[in-house]
Amino acid sequence: MGDPKIDRGRRAGAGATLLAIALALSACTTIQMKLRKPGVQHAAFAHEVEVEHKCSSRSLPYFTIETNEIMPDHVKPGAELNHRLIYVLCPSVPTEVIEGTLVTRILHRAKAVTTDEISFDLEEGRWIIDTFIALPENAPPGAYALDLRFSSAKGNLTGSVPFVIEPQ
Repeated sequence: MGDPKIDRGRRAGAGATLLAIALALSACTTIQMKLRKPGVQHAAFAHEVEVEHKCSSRSLPYFTIETNEIMPDHVKPGAELNHRLIYVLCPSVPTEVIEGTLVTRILHRAKAVTTDEISFDLEEGRWIIDTFIALPENAPPGAYALDLRFSSAKGNLTGSVPFVIEPQ
């Protein structure tokens, strides 16, 4: 059996290390959010995406979500979230656009708390879309999800990202 003083010291050291890691990750999230700006940003041309996604062996047009994330994923009521969507489109013809409808909903307890619906065009290549969502001060704590659906005549995309609103 080990020395209880040494064991307590090891546990305290491990706890301090975990706290330091958590604080460092929190600082990274804050820095990443400050670097992001709301809007749409081109990230790669169609020929680059074609190689990465092996589009020549796929039925075209081919489009998919590469990233669908919320930052931070644990927040307090009244905080701001960053939603980042990165999608790619390999067109069937150069400069093709896929016209559709983008519906974004925030779900809590299996019910839509908010719904936003817009006409949206997917463009060839890779695109990054950053939006910022202000949460109400009176948002109840619990598990939430951002639900995303893009619908078009040429296909659909869906995604869901969980996040938690913590008690005040």
